[in-house]
Amino acid sequence: MLSSDFQFIIHRFNCLESTNSYALQQLHAKKVVNGGVFWSLEQLKGQGQRGENWQSDKGKNLLFSVVAGVNLRVEMQFYLSKAVALALYYFIDSLSVANASIKWPNDLLVAGQKIAGILIQNSIQGSKIQHAVIGIGLNVNQTVFEKYKRKATSLKLIKGEEFDLEELLQQFLPFLSEQLVELQKGNFKKINQNYLNHLYGFQSLMQFKDKEGAFSGQIIGIAESGHLQVSKSGEVKEYDLKELEFCF
Repeated sequence: MLSSDFQFIIHRFNCLESTNSYALQQLHAKKVVNGGVFWSLEQLKGQGQRGENWQSDKGKNLLFSVVAGVNLRVEMQFYLSKAVALALYYFIDSLSVANASIKWPNDLLVAGQKIAGILIQNSIQGSKIQHAVIGIGLNVNQTVFEKYKRKATSLKLIKGEEFDLEELLQQFLPFLSEQLVELQKGNFKKINQNYLNHLYGFQSLMQFKDKEGAFSGQIIGIAESGHLQVSKSGEVKEYDLKELEFCF
């Protein structure tokens, strides 16, 4: 069980293939159980959603994974994604960054441009998630992004100043702890409402693309399974991650 004074231990590396992969190895070897933070200045095979590589210049961005004991029922696993996305949102907001939002399922945007991404991998026993490896990539001091499909931004581009990566990591972790504690308390309704309050495009007419082609629709909610609920031609459709694209 997490607590409000949850302790994190930061392990710093110059280079890893993937912080998530390393954290999972440590977890499976029982060398870390709870609170391990694996931070690397460079990832050779960092991954984002949809299996895409996470592109980052060495030493410019914050790339790390956190091992957290969550004891959450498998069918509630998307609430973990919501909680982590909220932690990132509140952290970015605390830096006086305007126009931040959460893009389903768990990217962070600023003025419609990607600033952070999350990849969560769970360790499951029976019907419960025992531990989660929470991978986060936050664009910090990089100013040129050539390999993203969608336009990206960074804290330096927004604020016009260089940031200390370790200081940012230390500042972020209490935000993560707070949201994980809300999750452990079972405050699912609160987490869901806060997620919707900051969800990009919620209840706004937007352009999407599914297997049938481009269409205009409205995001009206999130199913407990994590599927995005979209109003399309008078019907409510539910989409998994790979079934829907946002047309920016």
